[in-house]
Amino acid sequence: MSLEFAPGESFSGVVASEDKGELVQAPATLTFDAELGATFEVSYPDTGWLDDEPNAPRWVHQGGKYPTQAVFQTNSGNVTLAGIHKISHSSNGEVVTARMRSDEAVFATTRRGVEDPLMYDELASEIDGLDRWWGTPSSISREVEYDDRGFTKGMGVSTTEVPEVTWQQGDAVMRLKMGWRSSTTNHNHSWSLEDNAQLVSAFPEPRDAAAHLAEHRKVRELLVLMFGAPVSFRRHEVRSLHYLPGTIPGEKPEIFAPPVSFISRSTLRELSAPVPAERRLFWPVLRLPQIGPEGITRWAQVWDDAAFSRMIEPVVTTLMRPKPFYDDMVLATGRFLDAWGKTAERVEGERAVSPDSKGHTFAISVYRALRLTDADWSFLADAPEGLARAISRTYTSVKHAENEPPDPVQLQALVPAMLAIVRMVAARKVDQDGAAVREWGHSWGLRDSVPDFERLSYRVDAEGVFTTTERDSGNDQ
Repeated sequence: MSLEFAPGESFSGVVASEDKGELVQAPATLTFDAELGATFEVSYPDTGWLDDEPNAPRWVHQGGKYPTQAVFQTNSGNVTLAGIHKISHSSNGEVVTARMRSDEAVFATTRRGVEDPLMYDELASEIDGLDRWWGTPSSISREVEYDDRGFTKGMGVSTTEVPEVTWQQGDAVMRLKMGWRSSTTNHNHSWSLEDNAQLVSAFPEPRDAAAHLAEHRKVRELLVLMFGAPVSFRRHEVRSLHYLPGTIPGEKPEIFAPPVSFISRSTLRELSAPVPAERRLFWPVLRLPQIGPEGITRWAQVWDDAAFSRMIEPVVTTLMRPKPFYDDMVLATGRFLDAWGKTAERVEGERAVSPDSKGHTFAISVYRALRLTDADWSFLADAPEGLARAISRTYTSVKHAENEPPDPVQLQALVPAMLAIVRMVAARKVDQDGAAVREWGHSWGLRDSVPDFERLSYRVDAEGVFTTTERDSGNDQ
């Protein structure tokens, strides 16, 4: 039997930790908290003297050194807890209670010393939209058998192996693998199968969770920008020989180390975040087949560039919010375009965007982005120069409190356009010749991501002013 993370669920058991080199155990309650992760609570009679309770861990009492790692043991399974921190320590004169939380929880018992740092051979993550972005066929197929009258006579479901995709990402070897997961209900009278796409990392030597998750986040941030939607981690698993009883160090983990569930406090909130609507995952700017695994390698190198990551990270962070404010999105995308545009190559005709200014302007930065991505904006703007001016005017109005705020409806219409521009500029980091980005910019994907101009009958003229277009009433003579 094994435990699984279920927010709000509690288990009674024993927590084992080291105290001055000795293994000590104490009865405790483990709770899975949606905000704090795996927490546990230990209580003992408060006699005022530690010697009166020889079996009590010293850290339960004031002044004791709190453990950094521990193993929680129950009849349902064991959990290794790492990165332990004190939440509270209290006493009412009769009972002393210590409550702790952990940064990591592995749903197995480590074979190493309780205090030895946790290292993992592999870490796997399930991420929203990963299978769609990968573009691989399903690992599950169905065959239906019909009778002479055309009615269903029988059905067979089979699974097939899908080739993995592998690439180098810094020191890590990353791969995408497609598996499947089954479940049953109603006493095995009902079965279900679902694809299970995973992003897997492995280093030449076992690494801690932070090193693995840092590489996973680079791919996740790319997905957030390509989909223009909050894309969350949904599940983690780790693979390590340290969680296998009776094995010999050095044996191949692919054979002898099955994956075990893992939760990290750094990604915990994402596990219960709302799943993005199907429609928002339908039109990514780029898919993996268009850039290949080498494209992900390029993206990881770009993300490691501190200057670029500082520019784009606020956009990703804002997108990850379930319902970001329009003003926040204007500031995040505007600051990216402003910083990026100052270092971008000059383009022909940019001076005409800001004829009254002798130096570089924000409108010129936007115009450079429009020329780089080469998208078709004719469905909402008369000219790229006008769209650049409208975005510049809106960004300046939001950024500076002393300015007149923009019209809220016009702001609602323009924000998705600003976001689409930023997404395409980011995509150009991996789409070197720009062909795939241009294809998206001339497809329904762009129009679908900027829906409100046509819905509200808005257009932007060559001067950057919002105008309204007449709807076809159907009564023309």
